[in-house]
Amino acid sequence: MSSTITTEKLFEAVTALLEEIAEVPADTVTRESHFRDDLDVDSLLMVELSAAIEDQFNVDIADDEYSTIQTVGNLVDIIARAQA
Repeated sequence: MSSTITTEKLFEAVTALLEEIAEVPADTVTRESHFRDDLDVDSLLMVELSAAIEDQFNVDIADDEYSTIQTVGNLVDIIARAQA
């Protein structure tokens, strides 16, 4: 059994990174928040976020998987799968 963290903890960590990298207040982010439309996260910020996520969670997420991510919930689910 691997030592994965819960999706709730993943969500909290992702929102903290969003606050740090994209200056999005963590308390305004939901799983349904759309990166581009709701959070104004462009492709450059997404690259920064992906690098931080891969470092923090010690996961390797394929570039083509990042292109499918629309919402914070999508990202949390992909991190959880990568850790499994």
